[in-house]
Amino acid sequence: QRVIAPIVRRMLNLMGWIWPRNRIAALERRLLLAGRPGQLTTSDFIGIKGWILLLLGASTALGALLFGYQRSPQLILLWILLCIIGFFLPDLWLSRRIRQRQEEITRALPDTLDMMVVGVEAGLSFENAMIEITNKWQHALSRELLQVQRDIGIGLSRRQALLDLNERTGVPDVAQFVSAINQADELGISIARVLTVQAEEMRIKRRQRAQEAANRAPIKMLFPMVFLIFPALFAILLGPGV
Repeated sequence: QRVIAPIVRRMLNLMGWIWPRNRIAALERRLLLAGRPGQLTTSDFIGIKGWILLLLGASTALGALLFGYQRSPQLILLWILLCIIGFFLPDLWLSRRIRQRQEEITRALPDTLDMMVVGVEAGLSFENAMIEITNKWQHALSRELLQVQRDIGIGLSRRQALLDLNERTGVPDVAQFVSAINQADELGISIARVLTVQAEEMRIKRRQRAQEAANRAPIKMLFPMVFLIFPALFAILLGPGV
């Protein structure tokens, strides 16, 4: 912690200094959408990309020297391919992390809204209803609602805290929910009524997504059947005759 970690941090920051500045903002946005895993900063992530690239490239060159491979176009092409994979591998991991987190938030939103409706209709305020959710559940959306509570606690308005929630998630359903709550505040509409409507719409959307997934299942099953099951079946049925 006192020696190795600071050295590694400085090496990661060294890679971050040479990164184009016009891409740092986009990377910061992606890390925010991913929930900032491991409290990674942009310099950390860029440094990880650079060091993976260097390690893969160096290990490939070292392996070629140790095993006595002669320099050839195939070896150079393999080295270039491994360097490209090592450079873009963290980006693929980050994209997968963003997609999983957004799917988790989308799945949790209907039940969360139902819980908020129950709390508000029982006499709780909007903020106290969020507290009940964060106390009962532990998922990506509950952690984001906890951050909303902290933002409100340090002095942000509820409108701005919800807008920041939309910015951190990037989920269309959350954007719809935030827009509805902010409009209700501006127009003086009952929060319980707005939450009830939003909860019903989110349940309908969840049902529609389930139907779409069920409709796509036969198409997804077609490829393994054609390329894996049918050839084996033909070999069993037609092989003895041939």
